[in-house]
Amino acid sequence: MSAKATCLLGPVFAAGDAHQTAAGDRPAYVHAGARAWRIAVVVAGGLAIAANLRAAPTLTLIITPSSTSFPDASPTSAAVIAANASVQLTVRMTGAQASDTWHVSQLASGDLISAGLSIGIENVTWTSTRTSGSCNNCSCQSGTSSKTAPALTIQGAGNTGSGVTCTQSYNLANSWTYKPGAYSQMVTITASAP
Repeated sequence: MSAKATCLLGPVFAAGDAHQTAAGDRPAYVHAGARAWRIAVVVAGGLAIAANLRAAPTLTLIITPSSTSFPDASPTSAAVIAANASVQLTVRMTGAQASDTWHVSQLASGDLISAGLSIGIENVTWTSTRTSGSCNNCSCQSGTSSKTAPALTIQGAGNTGSGVTCTQSYNLANSWTYKPGAYSQMVTITASAP
C-alpha cells in the first residue's frame, strides 16, 4: 500500500491581481490588505488495500456425563475406589491451521467437603484413554486433581474432524482417616486455544 501526497504552499495575490500559476490554476481574489496563503494538495499515485482473511477457528468441548460419584467402600477391601461412571471429554476443533495448538485442562474449586469436613482433592486421580477420533499430535493425559494449578487432560494441534474423545476414569484413594459424610466439589474443565 502506498500513497504520495504533495502540498504546495504559495501566497494569495493582492486584490485585483490575477496571476496564473505554473499549474494553470487561477488564485482566488482577496480584499486589499488581506494576507492569506493558498494551499493546494495534489495526490499522485493510488491506494490499494488487500487482506487475506480466514474464519476464526472454533473449539468445542462436550462433557458427558456432567457428574460422577464414588461408592462407599471399606479401606481394608478397597484401597482405591473407582467412580460409578467414566467421563467422556469430546473436543472438536474446526477452521484451524495444522500448527494451531489447543488443550483441555481441569481445576478443582477446592478439596472435597462435607459439612466442615474435608478430603484433599489430590486424593482424586484419573486415567485417560482415547476412545474415538483422531487429530494431529493429540494425546489424552492421566493425572491428579489440583485446586491450585490446572491439570492438562488433552492436547493437540489442528482440526479434529468430527472430534476426538478421551474417556477419563476417576479414582479416589481410600483411607480410614476419612470421616463419614457426603463429600463433593466442583471441577472446572476448560478447552482453550492460545
